[in-house]
Amino acid sequence: MFLRFFAFLFVFLANVALAKSESVEVVNIIPKPNKIKTLDGYFHIKWSTGIYIRSEVERGVADYLASILRPSTGFPLVITTQKEADTRYIELSLSDDVKEDEGYRLSVTESDIKISAKTPNGLFYGVQSLRQLLPEKIEERHPVNYISWRVPAVEIEDAPDFGYRGMHLDVSRHFFPKEFVKKYIDLIALHKMNTFHWHLTDDQGWRIEIKKYPLLTEVGSRRDKTVVGFTLDRNALYDNTPHEGFYTQDDIREIVAYAKERHIDVIPEIDVPGHASAMLAAYPHLACVEKEFEVKDRFGIFLQTLCPTEETFEFLDGVLSEVAELFPVEYIHIGGDEAQKTQWQNCPQCEKVMKREKLENYDDLQAYFVRRVEKIAQKYGKQIIGWDEVLEGGVAHSAVIMSWRGAEGGIEAANKGRNVIMAEQKYLYFNMYQSESQDEPMAPRTVLDIKDVYHYQVIPEELDQLQRKHILGAQGHLWTEYVKTPAHAEYMVAPRMSALAEVLWTSEANRNWPDFVGRMDGFFERLDTLNINASKSIYNVSGEVMSHPGKGFDVALNSEGLNHRILYTLDGSKPNAHSKVYSKPLRLNKSATVRAVAQNKTTGELYGDYRQSLVKHKAFGKTVFIAGEKSEGIHVLTDGIVKHDSIYHSGYWHGFYGESIDVAIDLEKVTSVEKVELGVDAGLYRQLFPPQELEVLVSTDNNEWKKVAHLYEAEIDDQGNLISIEFNAVNARYVRVVGVNKRLAMSAEREKLEPVPVSFDEIRVF
Repeated sequence: MFLRFFAFLFVFLANVALAKSESVEVVNIIPKPNKIKTLDGYFHIKWSTGIYIRSEVERGVADYLASILRPSTGFPLVITTQKEADTRYIELSLSDDVKEDEGYRLSVTESDIKISAKTPNGLFYGVQSLRQLLPEKIEERHPVNYISWRVPAVEIEDAPDFGYRGMHLDVSRHFFPKEFVKKYIDLIALHKMNTFHWHLTDDQGWRIEIKKYPLLTEVGSRRDKTVVGFTLDRNALYDNTPHEGFYTQDDIREIVAYAKERHIDVIPEIDVPGHASAMLAAYPHLACVEKEFEVKDRFGIFLQTLCPTEETFEFLDGVLSEVAELFPVEYIHIGGDEAQKTQWQNCPQCEKVMKREKLENYDDLQAYFVRRVEKIAQKYGKQIIGWDEVLEGGVAHSAVIMSWRGAEGGIEAANKGRNVIMAEQKYLYFNMYQSESQDEPMAPRTVLDIKDVYHYQVIPEELDQLQRKHILGAQGHLWTEYVKTPAHAEYMVAPRMSALAEVLWTSEANRNWPDFVGRMDGFFERLDTLNINASKSIYNVSGEVMSHPGKGFDVALNSEGLNHRILYTLDGSKPNAHSKVYSKPLRLNKSATVRAVAQNKTTGELYGDYRQSLVKHKAFGKTVFIAGEKSEGIHVLTDGIVKHDSIYHSGYWHGFYGESIDVAIDLEKVTSVEKVELGVDAGLYRQLFPPQELEVLVSTDNNEWKKVAHLYEAEIDDQGNLISIEFNAVNARYVRVVGVNKRLAMSAEREKLEPVPVSFDEIRVF
């Protein structure tokens, strides 16, 4: 009797706990709905469940919903316009009761599910919320027999904060197959985003078939090799593997139709007048100089620019006429960024155009070029989007400005009454590192973690209420110079795309970072089921170091995971499950290499590999002089925080530009010194240039100097990332490092030899 009672009690309590845990799933929707009310009970999707639509207008969304639900449930989910009395339905209907064009209402009770919206777009977004209310296994593409397909009862009223919610994909630097582009679009749709910006042309490849100009793909879509590592590294190597690919016009029609079914506009980008190497490799007569051009195998900003002649504009007319037919959206993105004007400056044809059009300078000539392209686009019923450089010479009022170099372009455009899409590289370029963890894949820039994306302010605070209306929204970007595979692309955008989607959809008052992190725990399971290689860098350990000269360091570690603890070591070894547990900031009074990982308390899984070496030395915290001038701001050279064994982050290094290096440090009192160490190269992914010669000099009065060591190029090159210079012990108050750097390297961008900088992370004195 008692055993039966306790067995019953156990089952009862387990069910209560399950009910509570499942009720939490109601808010596990990304982006978070703006208004949600949880109710008691569940709707059960069964074999007999139908999908009811009031008219054929709703059928497209109903077909999409059925395509999500049928494979995993195995249920027929018949779509009908006639209800039967004994059947329970998921009902889709258009209704004027919903005021916002992209808004929806979702009502789930024990007897039915109703989604209503003003437009099919809104219905589609309601379906995305319903999808996320179901167990993650709903995403399987085969029958799953052990799941009860229960939808928790809720009332949701929802609409987006911004009308433009986009994601960008660069397929020029590395080509991605058609099926991956569709998968990328599916990921955009899951996040209730509505625009796919397709970067189809650049220096490294032309990826769209233009029937009038077949050489664009026959020649321009292929390069013989690609640089391995960072494009500006010393000793740059190549993979000697051809890289090629393009989308036929049938491919593009298929992808555009696929996106339309998911209520996503596809905006193509044909980048002109710069970033034109692939185009000129195919049709060199469009250039201002007579030479053979090649599809670039390195990455950067190149001299190759289209010549502003009538022949060029006729050519672009032919290109845009076909592009306009393939993409029914209102806009064509024409680039307009980073156009180099060197080849225009010695061009008689350019001088002729400038004289005829009364243009004062080459910036005006670029503005003229953009206006001509804009007129071509308008001829085919399109308006243009351009990167913020197109503001510099003036374009038609209908042009939309994509502000990428910072908020300034958006502010200027909005002040002029122009519409703006925010695209700030600091917050919205997802090709950057996601953390400082040693296991992050190579990236060309600094760190952009998901928390910074989540706290991005789309509308600059400088704008007034009238100007704010011109900020249409924002988009995330994936530039693919160092992203070669679909799996890597997924890793870079997911889940930063999730954070941006919530910024663009959910009102600021309804956003909360810890709440978002909690919902991401479940969302990762959904992404896993969808076979999305999402990054878990949100859980990686980050660190902040405070240097205390004469004392040591305070190291504060953090992981954003809500169910994670931090394990760490101080000897440079990678932590494991038996390492020390972090509980408060570390006070270190001696040199150490801090390594840390986050551990999920439930699963035991470890995340990331944070590493930070700290060195106490005799110059720690001391004043630095550059070329004899006191440099209060150059703390990076004596802060004890070294980076020669870590991922390159420019903020931790001091660069020297020019043929000479001259750095002196005041030790504040006469001290015995016998060694100087310099970090001259990063530990991962970069190959920085070291100096060619180094001298160490000492002084007691900052006036008379004595040379105590001299290293030549071969000795420097042999030492690698960390240069150690030893000498007989000497008493000195001032230690001076003098270097020679007359190194020249071929600049693929400028097509000539150019000086290269030298960087130090720390000057250590022992």
